[in-house]
Amino acid sequence: MAVLSDLDIEENINIGVLKIHGMNKDTIRENGLDLTISETYSVEVNKEILSLDSIIDLHNQSPDRFKKLKAQDGKIIIEPKKFMLLSTREYIEVPTDIMGFCAIRSTIARSGILSPPTILDCGFCGTLTIEIFNASERPILIHVGDRFLHVVLQYTKTPSSKPYRGEYHKQDVVREPKRSVE
Repeated sequence: MAVLSDLDIEENINIGVLKIHGMNKDTIRENGLDLTISETYSVEVNKEILSLDSIIDLHNQSPDRFKKLKAQDGKIIIEPKKFMLLSTREYIEVPTDIMGFCAIRSTIARSGILSPPTILDCGFCGTLTIEIFNASERPILIHVGDRFLHVVLQYTKTPSSKPYRGEYHKQDVVREPKRSVE
């Protein structure tokens, strides 16, 4: 149960057990991966008047809550006190004995962008969808292709007997929350 160094990551890629499609020369870092922003993202559709209809029910989420957008001229603006869903350009295939901890890069966080901790499950395949929040009072401009997410990979003690095969498995675009958490 050790964190993978850059050499461990390269070895796992070279033997074909870890796959990262669309990888850049600076994707592999000292002890993890830096992943980049895709051109598609999702924003929550604003409601003018708050009512009981605006409550987010985790057991019955509205399919109309989010709107997918495409970056204009490679730029995405995150409005103050708003959140959005970003996707990675890289498509990852993780073996059943490696998992990951995902966190926003500190350079991005220092501008006021926050993101909840996210886990990359053993056996996951696909692009990653990450929620970000602009905690600042000003709009923040981000660019397609910028490194924004750091993923620290770790071996598990034994391979998972239940590799990830959930709703987000093999996703290749930004994905809104599933309709129900049941």
